[in-house]
Amino acid sequence: VGRAWNEFPLTFGAVGEQLGLVMVDPVVVTSSPSEISSAKHLPEIRGKVRVIVSSLLHETVFYTPYHQESFTNKTTVVNLIGSLASSVFNLTKSEITDLITSYLHLPPQMIWDTITSDIRVTCPLNGLAEEVSLSKKHDVYRLYTTVGPSWTESPDSTSDSTSDSTFDSTVYHGWDTEALFGFRERLDRGLSVTERDWKYRDALVTTLRRFIVGETLVSQREGVVKKKKTEDRGYKNVKKRRTEDHGYKDDNERRVARIGGDEDAQSDSWIRFPEGYILMDSSSVRSVKGQPASDRCSVLRELKLDQYGWQN
Repeated sequence: VGRAWNEFPLTFGAVGEQLGLVMVDPVVVTSSPSEISSAKHLPEIRGKVRVIVSSLLHETVFYTPYHQESFTNKTTVVNLIGSLASSVFNLTKSEITDLITSYLHLPPQMIWDTITSDIRVTCPLNGLAEEVSLSKKHDVYRLYTTVGPSWTESPDSTSDSTSDSTFDSTVYHGWDTEALFGFRERLDRGLSVTERDWKYRDALVTTLRRFIVGETLVSQREGVVKKKKTEDRGYKNVKKRRTEDHGYKDDNERRVARIGGDEDAQSDSWIRFPEGYILMDSSSVRSVKGQPASDRCSVLRELKLDQYGWQN
């Protein structure tokens, strides 16, 4: 494992770029994803395998509750990125300006977390998903999450739910997995989980369930989160959470209450990648035409900075 998983490319040289493994299996992904469109051995099944390629906004950030900010001054982080881009890749001042401009509205730490995540994960993963979509045995769908946990909110950030380029919390690596398993580790530690976080968890579970059983993707007017109500449920452990019925009669009633109810739901179709992707942001879960962070990735592609993705 290399040292540069959350760093600007080649900060520690070629050795530092080594990270992770390429995972294959005999049914779903039978060869390296970057070579699957021309692979000789394809799944021996009828029809196509439906695959979701998913990523979060800040994949280079690990376990935010214990993550100490490295940057508190915008000038410092901008100068560092400019210095690395110049010394490692010989980018000109004009190219460095192009690189940084899309991130300048963000707080200092989020500038670094977003640009490194775009370089390491978001943009390379778009290219990888597009390559897999060429396979005759796979239908590829892209899921991109830009809504983060309430405990990572940044009070000085810019929030605009209509754009996946702006956000107000750190969407760190593993956040979706924590949610899927009911925040068990966090609750075991006696840490809080708010109503906003449970809403995200339920929306994510509902989205994946609908994908698995082949139901229509649903967009919710009330959205994944509702910032006006961030009530802390105050659970001290998993056992207490499991024995609390929250006042709902059954799981279906709880789901409807959290995501706005079927009467508010608007039918929305799954769009195969690269024609579109599924965006889970602070306003809804919905299909969006194009690719995640397309404008930012376009700049990285022009500067040849989309070639340093994680291999896992």
